[in-house]
Amino acid sequence: MAAGFISLPEAEYGPCNEACAHKDCAESRRIAEAPCRICGDPIGYEKSYFQEKGWTIFVHWSCFMAEVEG
Repeated sequence: MAAGFISLPEAEYGPCNEACAHKDCAESRRIAEAPCRICGDPIGYEKSYFQEKGWTIFVHWSCFMAEVEG
């Protein structure tokens, strides 16, 4: 399983800083705003995350690892 990572807005590989028509930017912002399945905090930027259930559920890498290592 590979972890995802979203760079900060306006960083080299991050989304545009303001609303735009780029589909990739909209998807990055959507994921960054999505709640973590475990802690409920937004996935955010510059944090590794995993996706579950066909890109509909997201979980921070650190939360997932804590759950697995339980």
